[in-house]
Amino acid sequence: MDKHEINVLYKQALQLVKVGKYAEGLAILTDIDRERPNVKGVIYPMAVCLEMLGRFDEAVELCDRLTAEFDEPKGELLKARILKTREDADLPEVDLVSGIDSKDTPKPYVSPVLGAQGPVPPAPPANGAPKEPANGAPEGTGRKSGIFSRLFGKKDQSKSPSEASSK
Repeated sequence: MDKHEINVLYKQALQLVKVGKYAEGLAILTDIDRERPNVKGVIYPMAVCLEMLGRFDEAVELCDRLTAEFDEPKGELLKARILKTREDADLPEVDLVSGIDSKDTPKPYVSPVLGAQGPVPPAPPANGAPKEPANGAPEGTGRKSGIFSRLFGKKDQSKSPSEASSK
């Protein structure tokens, strides 16, 4: 394999690892490692693949190589994660769902404000009064009368200063 072909295969292997196809990625990385042994950038993803495939002993060996040959701190971190995973894998499996009765299942929370479906639209006025827009201004005036517009909005130029201050 020439350098270009190895580079293409390496990128392909990394893509396979990123999408969770660890066995396929490992196969390509192993071929690259045979062709160009002891490359840190190949050994690390190989260790990750081995870990994800549950081949912990082989993964730990590669981590030790990363640390010993390249003084790579990621090797120690990966090894610690692998050892923790192996330790957790030795725990007995616990069935958490078979003894649960449906009456014991918690019911979903229903907000008293939002209800079960989210915000509830306001009820229409009962007395047939004209609908008032959300901003509080009478419909059709085009003016906003909210607190923000009163504090920061443009002053009404049509009113005299005495009328504006009386408001």
